Formats: sequence, structure tokens, C-alpha cells
Amino acid sequence: METYKNRDYLIKQYITNDLSISKIAKDCGVCLNTIHRYLIRFDIPRRPACCPPGEKSSRWKGGRIKQNGYIYIYNPGHLRATGNYVPEQIIVIEKFLKRKLTKPEAVHHINFNKLDNSIENLYLFKSESNHQKYHQKLRKGTCNKIIRSNVL
Repeated sequence: METYKNRDYLIKQYITNDLSISKIAKDCGVCLNTIHRYLIRFDIPRRPACCPPGEKSSRWKGGRIKQNGYIYIYNPGHLRATGNYVPEQIIVIEKFLKRKLTKPEAVHHINFNKLDNSIENLYLFKSESNHQKYHQKLRKGTCNKIIRSNVL
């Protein structure tokens, strides 16, 4: 009988010795799916396949990611966090103002470069609605571009 068909063997290798499914499969000379099937058949709880979150992840790069043209900073628990990440421009303004932004406040990049999060390039609108109205007026050509930060 093949060793992987033995419940005690799988518990010892997978649970006690903390071996991965792929390592057990390699040692037994079978494919990964075979071991996975037997773990299910023997009702042995499987570990999550994904990496642990945050700093414990093998893919951790210091908590800075670039997405949709913006830089996001790992900051779980922040009011404006989306999936534990907060736009860097929000963190920059909050540090400068020494306060958290209110829910309606919105940050605008003066030079339209989403990667330039220097305080001189950030303008704080009282609401996202005001921010969107500004962009609409810019598109229509009915207002001038903002040239200075209002937080300095």
C-alpha cells in the first residue's frame, strides 16, 4: 500500500512535520492533487494556500505598493484603508496637519502627477464633491488650474 493512502502517515507529514502538500507529493512520487484528495478523504484540515498578510508574507516589500497610478502604504486599521492600504497622499497630508482627515475631505495633486506626494503638490478639498466639481470646470475651461497648495 502507498504511504500517502495512510491517514496516520499524512497527519504525521502534513500536521506534525508541517510539510507542504507539494513536498509530500514529491516524496511519494505522485501529483499534488492526489495528496490533496487524500487529505480531504481523511478529513485532515488543510492550511490556506495563500501567503500570510503584511510583514509576515514572503512577498513583503516594505508596505508600499503602486496601483492605479497611486502609491499606497500598508496601514491596517486606518479609517481610509482599502484592504489595509491607504493612499500615500492622505498619510502625507495627515502628518503635515497633525490630524486625521475627515471623511468628506479629498486630496488633489496640483501637477496631476499621482506619484508626486510632496506637500507642495497637494491641495485639500473640503469634500470629494468639490474636488469633482473642480475637475468638471477644468474640463469645460471655466476655471484656472490650482497652482499652490492650501495646506502650507
